[in-house]
Formats: sequence, structure tokens, C-alpha cells
Amino acid sequence: MSVRQPEGYLLDTSVLLETLRPQPSPDVTAWMESVDQDKFYVSAITIGELMAALEQVADADRRTALMRWILTDMQTWFKGHILNLTPEVAAFWGSLAGKLDQSVSAIAGLQAAFALKHNLHLVTKDSIAVPQLKTVNPWSGGRKSAAAA
Repeated sequence: MSVRQPEGYLLDTSVLLETLRPQPSPDVTAWMESVDQDKFYVSAITIGELMAALEQVADADRRTALMRWILTDMQTWFKGHILNLTPEVAAFWGSLAGKLDQSVSAIAGLQAAFALKHNLHLVTKDSIAVPQLKTVNPWSGGRKSAAAA
């Protein structure tokens, strides 16, 4: 049986946060511009993480602008590409989480589960060792990882 190659990219929250910085990493920007944006996906978990990060923004005008981006612009950009947490993904994550190293956070594990269930690369700066998961780190020139055995 052959393993299917990932067909798109699940953007981790860290990637989206980087794009919102006043001076984002040139490596991340270059990688984002090099990929067909129709291949980009985000999980519903990312929306929650972005809203949590918003609470750390002290400047009220910036917070309002970012909230507008999350609730409107982002929804338009990713229309049809926002992955919901279904019982199937949750069950898959649960069985996966029981096998992962304790250092892998629940959210990182969920993102890995989304990527695996939807046949996507996980785009992140984090190192996550999950069997069959393929990752891309745009901070390191967009290098793809080999999937863990």
C-alpha cells in the first residue's frame, strides 16, 4: 500500500501570527508567496488561538483591526478551507495523543490530527514527531520534513 502525498498545507497559528506582525519574517513571507493559496487550510482551533492571542494586544486600535481581520478578512481568505473539529478528527487525535511524547501539547496534537486526516502538510515552526506527519517550516526556508516512521 502506498502512502498518499499531502495535497495541501494546514497553516499553524504561528504562521498566521507571523504574517500579522508589522515586520514578518522574510522567509515566511517568501514561502507563503511561493505556494498556491488555494492549497492553504486552517483549523477552527486556529481561530480560537488567534482570539486568545488577541487578548495580549495592548493597543486598542490594533486589537480592533486584528479582530476585524480574524472575524471577516480571514473568513473570506479561507472560505471553504476552514477545517472543523469533527467527532472523527477528535477520535483520531485521542488515539494519536495516547502515543505521543508528553512534550507535544494538546493543540499541537490536534493540528497534527487535522493535517493527517485531511492529507495536508502541517506548516509550523514547531518540531512535532508524529508518524506519517509531514511538516514544513517556513522559517527555515520552507524545508519539508520527512514523516516520522
